Amino acid sequence: AGDKAFATLSARATAVGIEVLALSPQRGDFNDDLQARGVNALRAAIRPQLAPQDTKRAGAAGKGNN
Repeated sequence: AGDKAFATLSARATAVGIEVLALSPQRGDFNDDLQARGVNALRAAIRPQLAPQDTKRAGAAGKGNN
């Protein structure tokens, strides 16, 4: 279901000029990653997958939410 939803949503986003990047969890899904390793490890694993301009926004959004 996740892959099909991603394909549908990314097609919609691309059609209106939004760049889409697929992110990959280390385990089965991001919830598994979060539960197994915690929020800081999840952030660290996701950060290299983000576009450079998005890493600043992601860092600012996550402050204080440990």
